[in-house]
Amino acid sequence: MIEFRYLSKVYDRGIRALNNITLKIERGEFVFLVGLSGAGKTTFLRMIYADERPTSGFVYVAGKDVGNIPRRNIPYLRRQIGIVFQDFKLLYSKTVFENVAFALRVIGTKEAEVYKRTLKALNIVELTQKKSCFPYELSGGEQQRVAIARAIINDPPILLSDEPTGNLDAQLTNGIINLFLNANEQGTTVIIATHDLELARRYGGRIIHIANGEIL
Repeated sequence: MIEFRYLSKVYDRGIRALNNITLKIERGEFVFLVGLSGAGKTTFLRMIYADERPTSGFVYVAGKDVGNIPRRNIPYLRRQIGIVFQDFKLLYSKTVFENVAFALRVIGTKEAEVYKRTLKALNIVELTQKKSCFPYELSGGEQQRVAIARAIINDPPILLSDEPTGNLDAQLTNGIINLFLNANEQGTTVIIATHDLELARRYGGRIIHIANGEIL
């Protein structure tokens, strides 16, 4: 499903974020990418949805070389990937419903289908009653769930999340991880980047350790 081959990413001034990584993540796997801040986790995820390009080596998603994908094709790639960003990236002038529906409207989905699928996604994350609220009216955990609803609304085969539980208490963390586990049970390949090794051990799945841009 996802494959890195001898992949390196070097930023300006010689900062090496990823160094000669080779690995495969199979379809339907549940993966924790574990490492300290600055280890290369976010760059690793960005390679998958073509937000960064390799300095050398290759990254393949569903058999396609996304490291060399034309820019005009990147939006089509990202329709296959749900992304939950560390800072949520919600639209603060729009309601919860509008934030989630945006992922469908931007690709021209008919409005009746937008309404039905948005309510379904909000029901999955248990936020239907907050659909008319604005993000600033929500707690951090609720904003995180809005971001997850937006990521899963297209039923993507791949779901990526960057530190989804970093600022949540144990109860909220459990609820958030269960949402990812439920998506995985439906066949979605899930990759969660986290600094919390104990979290990864607690929920099982495959653990990939990264440090200084290298897989340990």
